[in-house]
Amino acid sequence: MTVDEADKIIAELSLVFPNKKLTVEEVYRWEDNLLPYQYETARSTVKRLERTLRFFPAWADFYEMINPVHIREIQDANAKRLELERAEQDEPCSVEENLEQIRKIREKLAKGFSKD
Repeated sequence: MTVDEADKIIAELSLVFPNKKLTVEEVYRWEDNLLPYQYETARSTVKRLERTLRFFPAWADFYEMINPVHIREIQDANAKRLELERAEQDEPCSVEENLEQIRKIREKLAKGFSKD
C-alpha cells in the first residue's frame, strides 16, 4: 500500500468512527502500520470493523482482523509463484531442441556400435 492509500484508509476509519480525533502522531503511526498491507484488504477490514465495533479501533483490533487475510494472501501468492516456476520447468522442448537431442543420442549410439 502507498502512503496515499493508507491515508484513504485512515480517512475512511475517521468517517466511520467520527468520535475519534486523530493526532498527527497517530496518523503517522497508522500510516506506517498500514504500509505492508494491500489497499483492498484494508478497505474490507474497515468494513468488517464498522459492523463489529462502536468506537475507533485500536491498532490491535485492526491488526487482528487484517493479519489472517494478509497471511493467506502471501501464502496464495507464494503458491502461485511456485506453480509458475514448476510450469516453466515442465515446459516441453521445442521441435528443434528435440531433434537436436535425438541427433546427439544417435551419434552416441553410432559411436558405441562402431567400436564393437
